[in-house]
Amino acid sequence: MSRRCRTGHAWSAVTSGLEGEAELGCLQDMASAWTLHASAPAERLALSVSCEHPELGRFFDASLAARRVAQPASSEVWAWLMPHRVAAWIYWHATLLLWAGVPFLPHPKSSDPAAYKRDILAKAEASGKTLCPAVG
Repeated sequence: MSRRCRTGHAWSAVTSGLEGEAELGCLQDMASAWTLHASAPAERLALSVSCEHPELGRFFDASLAARRVAQPASSEVWAWLMPHRVAAWIYWHATLLLWAGVPFLPHPKSSDPAAYKRDILAKAEASGKTLCPAVG
């Protein structure tokens, strides 16, 4: 069975933070609320990500402090392989988790797409968020 897990948000670094619900992995449910904060890109960059579940509480915190470095002269030789390396690393660790007995949780829209769409529209309406015209 082939499955893709991805999320995307329209987000600007000028904004102080981003909060939202997203499925960021095949091994977790959709109840978690993720928060992302980043500084504006400059010589230094600060990034923090946290996740809170309504039943389990805050279970994930990560931060990154980076500084700009000079580009190595040989980066063109290996840089195009980085997405492949990251994908292989993600799937390898997902395989290890499945092997350890962590249950696979499919996306809710794969079991009942109509109910999933109703739930998302109801949540958006309740929170006062605007919807994409293609969805509504």
